[in-house]
Amino acid sequence: MSDPTASVMLPVSEQGYSILVQFKIAILNISSADRKVFCQRISKQLRLGDFPFIFAGVLLAKRERLTEAEDMLSMATKNSFAQHLKRYLGSRNPLSVSPYASESALPLNAWTRTPISCLEMRKTVAAFTEFALAGKRLVGGETLSILDIGTGNGILLSLLVNRLTQVHKFPIVRLFLLDSSAEMLRVASHNCRQIVSVPLHISTIHRPIELLGKAHISSLQKENLTFTMSAGCLHHLPDKRKQHAFSLIRKFSQKLLMEELEANHDLPDTDSPELVWSVQCFYSSLINSVKHSRLTPLEKRKCIDDFLLAEAVGILEHPRNTRGNFHTVCNEWSRIAHAGGFQVSGIRTTILNKHGLRSLAFDLTSDLS
Repeated sequence: MSDPTASVMLPVSEQGYSILVQFKIAILNISSADRKVFCQRISKQLRLGDFPFIFAGVLLAKRERLTEAEDMLSMATKNSFAQHLKRYLGSRNPLSVSPYASESALPLNAWTRTPISCLEMRKTVAAFTEFALAGKRLVGGETLSILDIGTGNGILLSLLVNRLTQVHKFPIVRLFLLDSSAEMLRVASHNCRQIVSVPLHISTIHRPIELLGKAHISSLQKENLTFTMSAGCLHHLPDKRKQHAFSLIRKFSQKLLMEELEANHDLPDTDSPELVWSVQCFYSSLINSVKHSRLTPLEKRKCIDDFLLAEAVGILEHPRNTRGNFHTVCNEWSRIAHAGGFQVSGIRTTILNKHGLRSLAFDLTSDLS
């Protein structure tokens, strides 16, 4: 079986990478006709399909050579990311959107109803349930107390609580919802009360995890949390800030259940072949899932343009520390969590589509200090 990380790691040798670096320099300084011939030759030589055209299109777009960029992207007819980026450039937009997706709840709510997201959610709930029930920390008859970092619309948390309360009876269920978006906190609170089948005590914390202050930490320390969870949130931090977030969580929680989609958007340099490769693989998978969903045309457009494409353009355009999204690979997550004071007690991986997109679920444990 092929390496599951192949979809996010550029599949070339050291010599092939050197060829791409030379390609990056030359592609900006030749005619359109020569550029197409050059891309075709590199594609055949390195067996990279349409990638040289996409790489050239991104490099040209960043220099606001939009017509030339569209010309290159039009050659990648089977790549959803390339075609949507071409449409975006066709409206005469340079690569200059915010690195952060819309704070509106509509795009995220739409995304959670796509095939990939539904499969990711089911597998995450199953993995988190397994992790939560492991050992003796989860005991019926006691308070179930959960902090959800980056709670989003709260649906995953709600499904998990329902699963756990089917196994054990808890006299009190306390949920702490943390998110940087006030609208998402409102939506999550509503969804939890609508979906969870037992009475709840809900508290909200309106701030990102890395800005959690001493007062919040002190308050959470007194709650004796059963566990903390985070799904699809911590990738918004670059590696050093991820480590800082783990260090903060360790102050008030001995158990962290974490899930992320795997990609290679953190460590690569801006304009590097490996960054563009990962972005086009990753976001093509997500855009295809939206296109083949049962969302309305408006929901599809908002989900792609205001969420997925906004993220992708932010990663490609902005300097490394301000990309807004820093998805990384499995061994990097393990290394960063360890540096932040957590041990990896378990990992569950799920391949979400035929292209090898993976969901990574981690069971992380630490002594409070």
